[in-house]
Amino acid sequence: MTLTVEDELRRRIAELEEDVADLRRERKELRDILCARVPAPKETSDEEYMEMMRNHVPGSGLKFLQSLGIDPLTREP
Repeated sequence: MTLTVEDELRRRIAELEEDVADLRRERKELRDILCARVPAPKETSDEEYMEMMRNHVPGSGLKFLQSLGIDPLTREP
């Protein structure tokens, strides 16, 4: 039984479609693995913000920068 060129092309197209379906499944599995490893960012609650504001010392950011030798108040380049 001889296959015509058209039959051979159909067979090859079917093989390639199977390969594409396999690659899509693999890509989805890998994407799911990668996305599962990235944790969702923790959202700060209102109570936590209130606690931060209660403990905040005005000017503490400036003191920290000055301890590093950076003085944003001076305009020298």
